[in-house]
Amino acid sequence: MVSLRYHVVSLAAVLMALAAGVVLGAGPLANAVDTAVGTGPTASAAPNAGASTSVHQLQGAVGYDGAVAAAVGRKVVRGTLAGQRVVIVVVPGVPTAVVSAVSNLVRAAGAASAGQVLLSAAWTDPAQSTVLAGITQQLAPSSTKAGDGTPASTAASALAAAILTSKPTLLGQSSDPATALLAALVQGGFVSLTGDPSQASSLAVLLGPATVHGGAAWLPLADALAAAGTGSVVAAARGSADAGGLVGALRADQASRAKVSSVDCADLATGRLAVVLALAQDRLGRHGQYGMGPGADAPLPAG
Repeated sequence: MVSLRYHVVSLAAVLMALAAGVVLGAGPLANAVDTAVGTGPTASAAPNAGASTSVHQLQGAVGYDGAVAAAVGRKVVRGTLAGQRVVIVVVPGVPTAVVSAVSNLVRAAGAASAGQVLLSAAWTDPAQSTVLAGITQQLAPSSTKAGDGTPASTAASALAAAILTSKPTLLGQSSDPATALLAALVQGGFVSLTGDPSQASSLAVLLGPATVHGGAAWLPLADALAAAGTGSVVAAARGSADAGGLVGALRADQASRAKVSSVDCADLATGRLAVVLALAQDRLGRHGQYGMGPGADAPLPAG
C-alpha cells in the first residue's frame, strides 16, 4: 500500500514543477520566446491569448495543489511533535501570514507554542552592536553556551539560552534571568514578543524572508539555537537559498550546514510541511537541507 508520505512527496514535486513553469512562462522564458517569434512588446501582433490562459490555468492548478497539500499536511504531521514546545524566532521581513501558517502547523503536529521572538533590524546593525553586547553580556542566563567570542555570537547564545532548553524537566518553565534578558532586549528595541518565549522550549524555528541583506549575519543565531535546545530549523521563503540569502548563507557554510537543518520554501504549504518534519528529524540528530533551491538534499525529510 502506498503511504500518505509518498503522496505528499509526489505532490511536492508536482507543485515545484508547476511553480517553475509559471515563473518561466510568465517571465524571462516568455520574453525570450516572444522576441524570437516576433510577438514581444515591440511587435505589431496582439498578445497570445492562449498563452495567457495557460498561465492562469497553471496558477490555478498551483493554488489548488497548495490547498490540498495544506489539508493533507495536517494529517501527515499529526503527533510528530507531541510533547515538544516550539518557539519561532522571526527575522525582519517575514509576512505575518507565513509566521501564522508555520505556527498553526506546529500546533497541528502536537507541539505547544511558546509564541514568537520578533527580531528588529537593530539586531544586526553595527551601530547597535555595543548596546546589544552590553545587554546580553550583563544579563546572559547561566546556561548560555560559549560561542566564538564575537559580539554577534555572544548575543545569539544569550538569547538562545533564554528561550530554549535541552532538559525535559525545564520545559515550559520561566527563569528570572531569561525574563530579565528578554525584557531588556524589548526595552532596547532589539526584539518584540508574542506569547511567552521565556517559558523554555525544546525546539526552535528561525524564520526568514525570501531576501535579506547579509544572510550570513544571522548564522550566529542559527548556530546558537541549534546548540541550546534539542533541535532547530532555519526556514525562509523561495529565493532564500540563493547566494547571500539566509538559507544560501547557511548551506554555503559547511560547519553550519552540518548541524542546522534548513527549508528554502516556507512560503509554500509543502515547505511548511518540510519545516515540521525537519524539526521532528532534527531532534533525533538527523540534519538535512530541504526544499527546491540550490543546495537542497530533498524536497522533504524521508522516513
